[in-house]
Amino acid sequence: MSARAVTLWFIDLDDPVAFLRTEPANDVGAAQALAGALFGDRVLVPVADTDLASAAAAGGPHIYAGHYGGLAILSCS
Repeated sequence: MSARAVTLWFIDLDDPVAFLRTEPANDVGAAQALAGALFGDRVLVPVADTDLASAAAAGGPHIYAGHYGGLAILSCS
C-alpha cells in the first residue's frame, strides 16, 4: 500500500516566497479554526508541531494545519 497525502496551500500574498523567508510564526488558534471549519464533523486533537515532510509521511489519518497570516497550509493523510 502506498502512502497518500494531500497538501493544500491557501495563499493571499503578493510575494509568498519573500514572506516565507521571514520565517513567520504559526498562529495556532487560526490553524485550529481552519481545520475545524473544514473538518467540523471530526474530533480534532492537537498533537504536535511538525514540518511538511513529516506531515506528508504520517501514518494513519492525520490533519496538519498551519496559518501564517496571508498563507495557510493544510496537509491530510
